[in-house]
Amino acid sequence: MDLHILQKKYNPTTHKFNRAVSTHLNWSFRLFLYYTLLESEAIDWRVGLGYNHNSNGHAKLPNQGYNSFLLSLGAELKPSKPSYKTSTPTERPVKSVSNYFSCRLGYGQNVLSEAFGTKKSVYTLSGDYGKVYNSILKLGVGAYVRFYETYYDYISNNESLVQNGREFSDLSSNAFTNALNKGISVKGELVLNHIGIEIQGGINIFKPAYKVDWRINKGWGEVPKVIPESGGNFRLGDINEDYYKIKRTISARLGLKYYFINTTKTPTDNVFIGAFINSNLGQADFSELAIGYVKTFSSKN
Repeated sequence: MDLHILQKKYNPTTHKFNRAVSTHLNWSFRLFLYYTLLESEAIDWRVGLGYNHNSNGHAKLPNQGYNSFLLSLGAELKPSKPSYKTSTPTERPVKSVSNYFSCRLGYGQNVLSEAFGTKKSVYTLSGDYGKVYNSILKLGVGAYVRFYETYYDYISNNESLVQNGREFSDLSSNAFTNALNKGISVKGELVLNHIGIEIQGGINIFKPAYKVDWRINKGWGEVPKVIPESGGNFRLGDINEDYYKIKRTISARLGLKYYFINTTKTPTDNVFIGAFINSNLGQADFSELAIGYVKTFSSKN
């Protein structure tokens, strides 16, 4: 995962058909699988199959993103080996398993739609508990709660879909509560000294305002079109679709962490900062900066 700079972005005049991204600075994700075709003492030949995605994390619309499938052929050169054998004994690595608890405060930004294009805040509080294997791999389960300012303002300002008598008028009963998102998650993290690479999948148990999200944007995937014969009304998304139900339920996040204390020292207490991108079923929801705390309990060798 890294940041990627694109030279051409969406412009309603000069690049009106380029709806993939609307910012120069974007997230870039790459996933590759490799298979070794031929091995020798000097060189290894391998093929790779990969997927590449670029988007701005829903910080500005339109943001359909760039997606590519890649095929590669590569060679790995091996250093020459000494002609003699060393008699230095090698130490067997010590395997360890320990428990940990972590909590995180996050601040992100996103926009609701092109019609409501102002960036607004997303606040996150989450915690997880699990195990650390050999001070390298973390596996855990947790829970999170998020507050979307975009949802809150839409509801509290009594916008179209939540007005009295409209289909989502029930959301107006409590704008704050209905702007929340609660869920449970599982995560895996690869920890390398000060750096952690985290991937997380989750289930949204409570996200009532997402139906407004979907109706306006058809799940961020298709910009609503104006229907001429309807007097200028938008064509809204159908919340009875199975795809809507899946997308409302499945969440994911991917990001990088920096630990202030080197994790190879197996500290009992550690603090980290991180940058993450959160998604609904793989489609960007919001970008996030976070600070967190980790408590690691005694390990078993």
